[in-house]
Amino acid sequence: MRLETFQNFIAVVECGTITAAARQMRIAQPALSNQIRMLEEEFGVQLLKRSTRRVELTEAGRVLYTRCKAICRLETDMKHELLDSAQNGSGTLRLGISQTLPQKFTERILRLCNQDAPGLRYTLYTGSAGDVAAMVQDGFVDIGVADLHHSAPPELDEVLSVPEYPHVVFSSDNIWLPSTRAAISIADLRDVPLCLTDRDSDMISQLCMEEGFMPTIRCVSSSLPQLYFWIEHGLAVTVLYLSQTDDLPRELNRKSLTVSQNPSNRVFLAKKNQPLAAAGHLFIRFARQLYASI
Repeated sequence: MRLETFQNFIAVVECGTITAAARQMRIAQPALSNQIRMLEEEFGVQLLKRSTRRVELTEAGRVLYTRCKAICRLETDMKHELLDSAQNGSGTLRLGISQTLPQKFTERILRLCNQDAPGLRYTLYTGSAGDVAAMVQDGFVDIGVADLHHSAPPELDEVLSVPEYPHVVFSSDNIWLPSTRAAISIADLRDVPLCLTDRDSDMISQLCMEEGFMPTIRCVSSSLPQLYFWIEHGLAVTVLYLSQTDDLPRELNRKSLTVSQNPSNRVFLAKKNQPLAAAGHLFIRFARQLYASI
């Protein structure tokens, strides 16, 4: 099966008709119709529901469309990486980053990379920790950075692991917690409105219930910017798992949360038994520099 056929199938789906796709791809309409028919014969499934107005994907067609997009994206990234390597030895790094990681972490590590390897190209993706692990496992990214409360999937290697500890984060003008406290206990969170990441909400709720109360959760979010809105406006406080090198916005306070629980881990994931490209090795080296003091 040629890559060109996959590209033409994507065009049919996104243009909505075979006629429009044929015009865009500069191919005769009968030839394009024949390619779609050959795809269906090859896989033994119906891919499109044809009508006089638009084509619609079947369930099998949706699966193939998603996979074709990924395959074509990989082919494009490979071309860029080969071109960059031939020109300056820098290459392209496909990186997946968990949405719950502090933004300043991403900024610091990418700044390090740009200082020492200014020719390095990046393709960056974000998602939940599970999404990032799946991207690495599917070969969609070279390295994934995710915060995990558990071990990485067995198909992946933890190239680097950094401990994260729970901290209560709140604005200076909040009405529940004083900024003079050295640390915060779970009991101190009674009757305090909380805004938590979807990764941590169940765990924090369990800790509160073990202390004898139900937490007051105002918001559960998959990304930090949404949490920061609540915190910066004094509407709630949050609990984040942070490494010792993480910085937060200046207007926010962070205090250790005193719990007997094991720390979480920020892990740098790569696919097992698959050698990293030069760009991946560079990124891991910069990450080790960032965390050298831990």
